[in-house]
Amino acid sequence: MSDIIIVIDIPIVISLTSDLRSPIYMVLESEAIKVKAAPTTTPKVKFTERAGKFFKGVWSELKKVHWPTRKEAATYTGVVLIAVAIVAVMIWIVDMIFSYLLGLINVI
Repeated sequence: MSDIIIVIDIPIVISLTSDLRSPIYMVLESEAIKVKAAPTTTPKVKFTERAGKFFKGVWSELKKVHWPTRKEAATYTGVVLIAVAIVAVMIWIVDMIFSYLLGLINVI
């Protein structure tokens, strides 16, 4: 619940700083009357109605998706597999170099 601050009979002063510890803010806060905000109630919506609305939204978003053709999907899959293989070989080479260097340290 948030507080509402009502200022009565106090001249309004606009501060160009956003510092809440400024003297202007302190004066305004000290002379203000704090009032609790009235709780807002929203009508209860059944779970089935909320779930139905959610899935209708999901379905409408899926209609907007550009689905790749079989050829495009095969091409993209090939690109990903080749990229993974290249990165795996690079990691293997770096691992072999570090293993060799650590082996030299262990000998000494």
